[in-house]
Amino acid sequence: MKKKDLIWIATIILIAFLLIYKPTHLAFINATKSHPYIMGFIKVSILATLGELLAIRLKVGDYKKPYGLTYRFIVWGLFGMAFTLVFEVFAQGVLASMKKGLLPNSSYPFVFAFFYKLHNEYNICSYLYGIT
Repeated sequence: MKKKDLIWIATIILIAFLLIYKPTHLAFINATKSHPYIMGFIKVSILATLGELLAIRLKVGDYKKPYGLTYRFIVWGLFGMAFTLVFEVFAQGVLASMKKGLLPNSSYPFVFAFFYKLHNEYNICSYLYGIT
């Protein structure tokens, strides 16, 4: 294990600690509620960039700065902003379908989560593979 591997692992542990530690967890939740698009940008851009660096490490054997890292960071952030909107649209669509009786309605959160995931996956697959 190399020094850069330890830095990468320490970064992940730090992020996990900030999300687990109660005061920073509450600050994170409040920031996400107050500024959903900004936080979507930050969350996805950081995690996706770390994922890209890890993929390069696994493929090449060392951490190399890829060409256009700043641009990739920005593009991942824009995807994060889109995810913020799309997840809310899908969630509200499932709730509306349950209220109309198009989906089984239940007081169990598992039922909502199941249909939300099913609806989300179907829409993504139909877009990617042209399924109608």
